[in-house]
Amino acid sequence: MKFEEDKIEEILCGLEKEADFFPGFKLEKENGKYNLLGEGGFSRVYGMNSVKGGDDQYVLKVVGFESQTVTSQNFWNAVELQQYLCGQSRYICRLISAKEIQMALDGSPLQFILMERLEDLISKDRFGRASLRREELSGEEGVLEFALQIGQALKQAHDNDILHRDVKLENIFWDGRSQCYKLGDFGFAKASADGNAETVVFTNGYGAPEIALRIGGHYDVRADIYSLGITLYLLLNDLQFPGSDGYYVNRVQYNPEFIFPAPAHASRGMTRIIRKMCEFDQEDRYQSMAELLMDLNAFRRRMQEERQDSEEMPPDLETETYREEKYANVSERRSLHRLLYSDRERRRKEEGIQKEFFSRVNGTHFVLFTLLFTLFLGSIGADTGVIHSWKIWVFPAAVLLEAILLEIGEVYVLFWGIAFAAGVWSGISVGITASNILLFLGLLTGLSAVIGASAVSVLLWTVISDTSAVQWLEKLGEMDLIWVLLAVILCLWSQYILIHLAETKITVLRVRISAILYRWTPFVMTATGLLLFLLEKFGGLVLPEGIRELHLARNGVVVFLFCKAFEYWCGRMSAGEGA
Repeated sequence: MKFEEDKIEEILCGLEKEADFFPGFKLEKENGKYNLLGEGGFSRVYGMNSVKGGDDQYVLKVVGFESQTVTSQNFWNAVELQQYLCGQSRYICRLISAKEIQMALDGSPLQFILMERLEDLISKDRFGRASLRREELSGEEGVLEFALQIGQALKQAHDNDILHRDVKLENIFWDGRSQCYKLGDFGFAKASADGNAETVVFTNGYGAPEIALRIGGHYDVRADIYSLGITLYLLLNDLQFPGSDGYYVNRVQYNPEFIFPAPAHASRGMTRIIRKMCEFDQEDRYQSMAELLMDLNAFRRRMQEERQDSEEMPPDLETETYREEKYANVSERRSLHRLLYSDRERRRKEEGIQKEFFSRVNGTHFVLFTLLFTLFLGSIGADTGVIHSWKIWVFPAAVLLEAILLEIGEVYVLFWGIAFAAGVWSGISVGITASNILLFLGLLTGLSAVIGASAVSVLLWTVISDTSAVQWLEKLGEMDLIWVLLAVILCLWSQYILIHLAETKITVLRVRISAILYRWTPFVMTATGLLLFLLEKFGGLVLPEGIRELHLARNGVVVFLFCKAFEYWCGRMSAGEGA
């Protein structure tokens, strides 16, 4: 069960009064309430201090107040593993004590872990956007030091046959007192005599492909190496996952053919190391933390040597020999710098061209979809309700705003739900219309051009449907060419999806949804048309004139044949280009 805030405060207050509740420590209070430092799906973290005072600060992690819990066995296993490891490595969070208390109300346990207080590396706003809290982690030297320290922590765990299984930025901290990074949260850690594990436990995006895609029956230390590689990639890529433009996962990352783009702020040497850590096939990755640490240390030595070579010799120590060597090094260094600079410039230019290309693609398809959707609504005489009622404008306005947020790259999942709720409210208030169905389908695609076009076409049709301009649209309906519009919309949609898929600008989920819409629309039309015909013929159903004029069964067959012909033509064109 999930506890209310007042109940949580009451429980903590009662526990703190007990003499055996972490003696020698007290919970921090702020404005009369316990100081809640953070919370997640499993736990809450509160500030805690020693009653003796001093500079040391602590936190109390509480599991059981939220809807999700951890079994008693898993809890104590994690505690024992972390207590054991933190005594062997300075790069693992120090765990002071732990306690499990059974609640009298419903018998569910509350689990407490007292540990040293450390600083988070990232922070998130209410929209899920992440930002770094330590500036040195935005540069390669700082990230390299970070990798060496956390790598040593993982090596210590692996040497003891322990898999962490949840390496990510949220579980790594900065110890200001010791001036080092520390690996924490061993809640998913697994002790294994043979170094293998089978239980599927991971964080999406950080988890290795063999876990996320359930490849094989087990995994080993190479899964932790993959997770650390993703962590380094994020630090050197402005906290953007591979193939993504933010701190959220693009499923293309788990495509076997996907090649990780170079992190925005990584050199070639560091990029090579990270790519090897994140290889899809675990046989192609580093096989142990010892092997990885050897490469990281070698890379650090090369960086130090290059830095020493770049330092100018003091004038009073320069000889002709030194001058010749220095100038040779400068020449080589300048050549290297020019090469790296040109490589960065080339990448920036390619990214600019790609952005411009997709901007044109989205703009062109937005115009075409808007025109086709408007023609379709006009040809079927879609009912828009009362134009002057504000209720008719709520749903398309919400959908249009969703398209704008999606296009500018803002987090849009929350507003997608708001737009969907606006559609439900519109259906209840105004009624289920062709316009509402079009808007729902647009939202379902998750692509800005389609979503925006559906909203603009509905708004446009709402405006012109009560004017003389609608007469020429009605003629289109009289010509009985609705199937042409449907077929063109589907074919244009399929090409739009393929363009985005080719450049990894779309998730696998959206591709699957698009494939379902493309393949099944003609069959659904045909089946619905036949069913309505039978109900009208034998069941006494009276169909509205608009539904009858759609000729769903016939148009479904024609659309299917049109799309198949289009696919055949595209295949022939591709074969011709390949030849």
